[in-house]
Amino acid sequence: MITPHSARMPDNQPTIHHAATTVADVMIASVVVVHSGDSIDKAVRVIVDNRITGVPVVDDEQHILGIVAESDMLGKPGQTVDDVMTRAVITTDEVTTLESAAETM
Repeated sequence: MITPHSARMPDNQPTIHHAATTVADVMIASVVVVHSGDSIDKAVRVIVDNRITGVPVVDDEQHILGIVAESDMLGKPGQTVDDVMTRAVITTDEVTTLESAAETM
């Protein structure tokens, strides 16, 4: 009969550590963005042309200001992305583990 104590590896066996997968391992580095002040029409073109459902909104220094999704733009043509974007964006660092990023979400 195997008990939890008898199933242990001998003390002289090496412990194998697997590196945790990080955000950098799976992220897309060249992200499509729109800029503060861009029209909703431009954001729609970017989303449709790239077959995505949302796009980050950045300032001139490429700092993220928000995100605009398809649902944010419904029935709001002619306005700027600043008027409809979600400003409370949760971000993470590229060295964050996927497990930690998932917990944050």
